[in-house]
Amino acid sequence: MLFAGEPYPVRYLRQLRDHLPGVRLLNLYGPTETNVRTWYEVTAVPPEQTRPAPIGRACCGDRVWAIRDDGAPAPPGEEGELVVDGPTVMLGYWEQPPAGRPYRTGDRVVLAEDGNYHYLGRRDGMVKVRPSCSGPSSARMMEPSPRSCPPSPDRRTGSTR
Repeated sequence: MLFAGEPYPVRYLRQLRDHLPGVRLLNLYGPTETNVRTWYEVTAVPPEQTRPAPIGRACCGDRVWAIRDDGAPAPPGEEGELVVDGPTVMLGYWEQPPAGRPYRTGDRVVLAEDGNYHYLGRRDGMVKVRPSCSGPSSARMMEPSPRSCPPSPDRRTGSTR
C-alpha cells in the first residue's frame, strides 16, 4: 500500500500497520516538481514512536541530499533543505521559462544515521495555486468555494471545459 502527501499521523499509521500485518506499507515523498523522490517501508510502528515515518531514501534514479543555509552539505543529524536532481525533476511549469536543476524543495529534513531522511517541515509558507508558487497571503485571497470560481480556459485551445 502506497501513501504520500502530508506526513501520515502516527496514531493512524500504527492502526493501519496493526490491521494489515501482511501488507507492505510504503511512505512516498516528492513535491510536484519532482514526483516521487524518496521512499520508506514502514515495517513497524512501536508504541513509543511519536514522529511521523521517515521519508526514506532516494529512488527512481534520482539523487537527494540536504544543504545547510550556508550552502554546504548537511551531515547526518544536521538539519538542511532537501535538494533533488535526476531524471524525474520536471523541466518547468507550463508556459514558463525552464526551471533550474538541481531542484531545491524548500522542505527541511535531517538525515539519520541509518541513511533515511526525516521530514521536519517547510522553510517557508509556500503553497501551490494553479501551478504557481505563492505565499499564504495569496492563498487567502482565493475564492472560498470551487463552485464560486470561474472556469479557467485551456491555454492551448481557449476552451473552458
